[in-house]
Amino acid sequence: MKKIGVVLLAVTLVAGMVGCFTPFRMQYQLTLSSTEGGQVATPGEGSFTYWGGTVVNLVAEADESYCFINWTGDACACNIADINAASTSITINNDYSIIANFEELPTVQYQLAINSTEGGNVTTPGVGVFTYNEGTVVNLVAEADEDYQFVEWTGNVSTIADVNASATNITMNGSYNITANFLAKFMVSAGSYYTVGLREDGTVVSMGYGSSGQCDVDSWADITQVTAGYDHTIGLKSDGTAAAVGNNEYGQCDISNWDLH
Repeated sequence: MKKIGVVLLAVTLVAGMVGCFTPFRMQYQLTLSSTEGGQVATPGEGSFTYWGGTVVNLVAEADESYCFINWTGDACACNIADINAASTSITINNDYSIIANFEELPTVQYQLAINSTEGGNVTTPGVGVFTYNEGTVVNLVAEADEDYQFVEWTGNVSTIADVNASATNITMNGSYNITANFLAKFMVSAGSYYTVGLREDGTVVSMGYGSSGQCDVDSWADITQVTAGYDHTIGLKSDGTAAAVGNNEYGQCDISNWDLH
């Protein structure tokens, strides 16, 4: 009876010890760093201590003009959920040192071909073909020769700030071919028994036979080109619109709504 009591006491003590046992847990260090072009945003860069089995979120952020490539180091792929994802996680089962790798994005470049008509030149950046990085804002300056005037930029002009300005700029979002256009300040044109002339100030004079109103140009202003037809006169304005006077039997003067830009 006494032996049985001793055995029961021993079993009770062992059971009590087992019930109070806490499994031993290890702590490990996770060291994070990054290459040029970005950083580890979560949990940050440096050394961090975690209990074994902890799942730690990892977030890498690339700088402008760079992209995230992958995670490398002494943590195998089985510990990092996705080594190719900028946002992933790692399970801590040991001391690890891992690196977030970044790479510079390739530079996109475009060509700008610049030309000019007779009567002037493009002084900035010049006439020819030039190469620029995507998004570059390129200054444009066109200078007219004596007795000529700048009219407008034509061609691929969708990103030119002001096509009517001799000094403007273009944003390189693609490859473009543009032309600086010049015209003589003075111009004459002869029609049927009448003549018109373009003054330097953009006004027009006329003389001769004007029975159809083809000489009624005294009120015209801001004209850059003028031409005389058989019995009607056409003038191109600096804003790209046009004016016409004279015989309109066939609608040849119905151009008031034109915009030639």
